[in-house]
Amino acid sequence: NKLHLAYPRSVTYGDIGQELLGKPGAILGFGSLYIYLFLLLGNYMIVIRKTVQEILVEADLCAVPACLVGMAILIPSNQLRTLHHLSGLSVMSFATILAVLLICIGFL
Repeated sequence: NKLHLAYPRSVTYGDIGQELLGKPGAILGFGSLYIYLFLLLGNYMIVIRKTVQEILVEADLCAVPACLVGMAILIPSNQLRTLHHLSGLSVMSFATILAVLLICIGFL
């Protein structure tokens, strides 16, 4: 927030880098952000793969098909660009959490 107050025209890390260091700063800001997002996506895919493999343990899926199944599950909800359909996703999220809680209580 302090950087945004000091440089009010800056919106992204690349803009702040450009204000501070010129073109090399912009490249560093945008480059580090995209590298971070790429690595974060890789970590997220590992978690999704392990989760799908644990859920479908009888199917004995290897890494690539498990990642593809996880991606197929996530794509519809990630492609919503507006908040118009958010209420439906909220109901689905609540129902999922409630189902997991009921399953956990059932195993107690």
